[in-house]
Amino acid sequence: MLQHWASDKLENYRISKLEPVLVEIVNILKPVVRSFVYNKYGLAFDYTVALNLSHIAEHMTRVQRLVENDVFIYGRISVCVAVLSAFDDDPLMFHVTSFQVEGITVNVAFANPTILAIASYLLRDSEHQYHQYIGNDLNVKPLLATMATFCRWALEERRTGRFIASTFVPDANRTHLNRYKLLLDGVSPSQMAALTSLLFTNSFALTGPIPLAG
Repeated sequence: MLQHWASDKLENYRISKLEPVLVEIVNILKPVVRSFVYNKYGLAFDYTVALNLSHIAEHMTRVQRLVENDVFIYGRISVCVAVLSAFDDDPLMFHVTSFQVEGITVNVAFANPTILAIASYLLRDSEHQYHQYIGNDLNVKPLLATMATFCRWALEERRTGRFIASTFVPDANRTHLNRYKLLLDGVSPSQMAALTSLLFTNSFALTGPIPLAG
């Protein structure tokens, strides 16, 4: 699964040279995705009160609702005069993604703030700067499909309401990856351009020169 993403982005490199990169990506993605999923999908417990089984049951229901019908991949984005913004409210409401372009509103997947935040972090704001693996065509479909697959895996670790660690096995998650790839193939060029802008245009300053202090 990860070989598909990396080889798609590094077509000038031999697969054998990518193997260390792929291992590194797997090891990096797991803790990053777990942290973002825990915080941005609202799965933190309120430790100011004594926890009981009802709180765990609420978390279990929340995770099941997110995973059901892939609700967790959807979000809302407003696009107006090339200005894009993501609404970062209750993730369970992210079943509709809205783009407003010249008065036209369309719905699209993969705009969930959690998925976009993970992708943006890995591309621009982490020490790894994975934007270097994206070609000039700015094709982020493999990246988004991979992020969605990892998010689903991290959510499944909390399906019982408690965190139960599991090993990410690429082959076991291939069905989900292939489904997300098909969903992305159904995203129109204008919708894809809006998602790409969120990941690149709005964060371009992160790769610019760093101003010197004082």
